[in-house]
Amino acid sequence: YLQSMNYLLSEQHDKALDTFMSMASVSKDNAETHIILGNLFRNRGEVDRAIRIHQNLIARPELTLAIRQQCLTELAKDYLKAGFLDRAELIFVKLSKEVLNPLIVLHYLKEIYELEKEWKKAIEVTLKIQAQNNEDLSGIISHYFCELAEIKISIKDMAKAKKYINKALSYNKKSLRALILLGD
Repeated sequence: YLQSMNYLLSEQHDKALDTFMSMASVSKDNAETHIILGNLFRNRGEVDRAIRIHQNLIARPELTLAIRQQCLTELAKDYLKAGFLDRAELIFVKLSKEVLNPLIVLHYLKEIYELEKEWKKAIEVTLKIQAQNNEDLSGIISHYFCELAEIKISIKDMAKAKKYINKALSYNKKSLRALILLGD
């Protein structure tokens, strides 16, 4: 452990990573150190190293459920930062069903769905966030329905576009965007 820290401090990241990975057992205390190290690499832009650390941790059978879930969350964040949205989404969807308080996970899913322009999924997740957090997100939901309406307008499906615009207005009666779309 100390040797790997020395490698890390002397900017020999590959040696530090290899030494950390070769540690025989992972206790609760040094699992958290591994997680922090992975986060450090991710924040420095070395996502491949962060992914290796977090994958290595998840493969350890001696981890508690809470630590395993934390490692999965960090791995999903690594994938998100690396642009592997599909992998991050799979992990976050799994975690949203397993963790006691999935609010943070749901926010990451919402971010992924926005990046992928998966507006229906974004609506579902935002409704879950709103229900759990007692936070009014009707303006955001209205925006997502406007996005769906614009897609339908672009392919000349005016009946569905109007349906989505009406949904947008049901969430936010003062939505200028929805009113402009309705006028179009």
